[in-house]
Amino acid sequence: TGKPEFAALVAAEAFRVSGSCDPPTQTAPDSACVGVVDTTRGYWYLRDPLTAATTAFYYGNPGDQPFTGDWDGDGVDTPGLSRRSDGYVYLRNSNTHGIADISFYFCNPSDIPIAGDFDGEGFDTVGIYRPSNQRFYVINRLGSGDCVFKLRSLVICVRTSPS
Repeated sequence: TGKPEFAALVAAEAFRVSGSCDPPTQTAPDSACVGVVDTTRGYWYLRDPLTAATTAFYYGNPGDQPFTGDWDGDGVDTPGLSRRSDGYVYLRNSNTHGIADISFYFCNPSDIPIAGDFDGEGFDTVGIYRPSNQRFYVINRLGSGDCVFKLRSLVICVRTSPS
C-alpha cells in the first residue's frame, strides 16, 4: 500500500529541510511542526513550517526509537535515535540521510528518550524517563563513544486536584 505499518510522531520547534548547514535567518512564532518516522524502515518525513518544503530521508535502523533536538545550537531540531539493542543514542546535526554525528552509550532497553535544553545553554541534550522507577534523568552535555554519565534524577510532582 505504500503506507508505513507503524509510525512514530516527532515534534520540533523548527525543522529545516534544505540540507543547508547555515542557521535559519528567520524564526516564526509558534513554528512548531510535526514529522513522522516510519520506525519499521527508519524513514523520516519532515515539513518545514517556514517554507512548507518537505523532505524524506533514511536515518536509523528498524526498531530505533526516534526523537529530535537541537544538538549543535544552530536553532534547528534534527534526528536523534535510541537503539534499544545496544543502549546507544545516535544524534545527527542535519535533516538528511547519513550516519550519526554524535553517538554514546546512554540508556537501558526500557528507557524512553527525551530531549531539551535542560540548563538554558542554547542547545539540547538527552534525558531519559525510566518507567521502572518512574523518574526522569537528565544530563547537560553530550557524550561520545563509551563515556559513562552520572545521571541526575529529576523528580516531577504533578498535582491532580486543586487544594
